[in-house]
Amino acid sequence: MSWLILVAALVGAYFFGLASYRLFLSGKRFSSVIGRTRELLVELDSYERVDPKAARSMGKADLDRVLAARRALIGRRIRRREDRQRRLVNRIREIDVDKRWS
Repeated sequence: MSWLILVAALVGAYFFGLASYRLFLSGKRFSSVIGRTRELLVELDSYERVDPKAARSMGKADLDRVLAARRALIGRRIRRREDRQRRLVNRIREIDVDKRWS
């Protein structure tokens, strides 16, 4: 009967050792993550803070300039899309169907 208690104690000690080892490894990993976080926080604190510029009201001239820039941007996008479609159509036309199956 005493050997049963000894075996149970040894098995319990073994599982306790395994749990302790896994806890040790988790703590080690956690410690490395904490160190990396500290490094990043120090790096973050070293950056210069930039305050945003105060907004100003726009006048008629600014509105005209912004609208003209917007129209130019839309026009460039449309031209770029048409050029892309044109290139695709030209590539499709250049495909020689007879050579594909031979």
